[in-house]
Amino acid sequence: MTAQKPTAQKLAKIETVRVPANDAAPSTPAPSLDKRARARGKAAVGAFQKDTEAIQNAPDPLLARFTLYLLALFVIGLITWSTLSYLDKIVVAQGKVISVESNVMVQPMETATIKKVLVREGDVVRKGDILATLDPTFTQADVLQLESRLANADALIARLQAEHDGKPYVPFEDRYGFGRLQEALWRERQAQYQSQMQNYEEKLARLQSNVTKYEMDRVHLNERLKVVREIENMRSSLLATQVGSKLNLLQATSDRIDIERNLVLNQNELQGNRHDLQALLAERDVFVQQWNGKIIEELTTQRNEREAMREQLNKARKRQSMVQLDAPTDAIVLEVSPKVAVGSIAKEAEALFTLVPVGSALEVEASIDARDLAFVQVGDKVRVKLEAYPYMQHGALDGEVATISEDSFSNKDDPSKSLFYRARIKLLTTSLENVPSNFRLIPGMPLSADIKVGERRIITYFLRPILRGVDESLREP
Repeated sequence: MTAQKPTAQKLAKIETVRVPANDAAPSTPAPSLDKRARARGKAAVGAFQKDTEAIQNAPDPLLARFTLYLLALFVIGLITWSTLSYLDKIVVAQGKVISVESNVMVQPMETATIKKVLVREGDVVRKGDILATLDPTFTQADVLQLESRLANADALIARLQAEHDGKPYVPFEDRYGFGRLQEALWRERQAQYQSQMQNYEEKLARLQSNVTKYEMDRVHLNERLKVVREIENMRSSLLATQVGSKLNLLQATSDRIDIERNLVLNQNELQGNRHDLQALLAERDVFVQQWNGKIIEELTTQRNEREAMREQLNKARKRQSMVQLDAPTDAIVLEVSPKVAVGSIAKEAEALFTLVPVGSALEVEASIDARDLAFVQVGDKVRVKLEAYPYMQHGALDGEVATISEDSFSNKDDPSKSLFYRARIKLLTTSLENVPSNFRLIPGMPLSADIKVGERRIITYFLRPILRGVDESLREP
């Protein structure tokens, strides 16, 4: 009985607050009274309901509604921002700093023994600095031998030139004594030449004397022949007049015949001596021509040989100078061959030192994965991050893609790795932030190159996996 009293009391309260339905309601009810009445009604009903139902029917807290609205606004803003905003598409390539000029390989010109090594890897050398010294024994011997041969050739050519010009030979002083030796040879040859020429002169004089004698005899015989002919004619006239004897005529005729015979013999001897004279003159001229011809021929040969010896001497001196392996330019010693040691044998044209020139223009050589090649083009902007200088602290270098190789390369150490293409990146800046005052780029520095290949909407990063999943799910397996 006691449990029913609260219920009756509640119903009484409900009836007291219930608004009677009246057709003749006031024409202008107050809104505030209506709201208060509904609120009191809900409160009365809530008091009558269970606690769980009261909680469920209770109005949402203002903070919860505000949080929901804020979250919806955030999602809408995020979608709008991801639709309108872009991110850079980046292709990352590993590489290193290289010199525009190729590395310099220091090699010996011939096989030699290493005598001294003066540098090691990482050393900075200046142009002309000695890297190593080789044993000079063989090259020095070649130089001395060629210098001796060249001095002999100079003395020989000077002597031949004097003979050709017909001038006295004046020897020049040399440490080998070849000038004095050629002087003695010149005197001997001059004596031989003069002796031969004197022999020709004597023969020519003798023949010329014979020719002169026979010419004079011919004149004398011609005069006698005239006299004998007159005598013969006179005796013939006397015999015709019976005054002279026939014997005298025959004697005169015999004298004429003897003189004519002697005249013929004289003519033959004269022609023979003249022929011998001309032949001897020709022989002398031939001797002189041959003598001079041999001199010219030998002079030409010796000059050619001297020029060849000079070239050989220049090469030998060059090889001798290469006994000291010098740095051809300012550079950094990148690599020293393991074979470089005192006493070891350096073979001809074997690379002993690898130098990287300093002070020349630098660029980046990067390896682009073959799968990313389709995105990279010449002219793309690049941010170069040096591994030795953290990007967040020192910044990055700016550059652009200059060239891309036409063919791919494989990793020699690990052929199973994917292929890659080599790209050359031109550096637009070479300075970093918060670095020492003596900072400079050095060839060989490892780096990471971020190549900007385009832009992409942020929303596509969320939609692409969804679209890919939908596309793949709507296919028949």
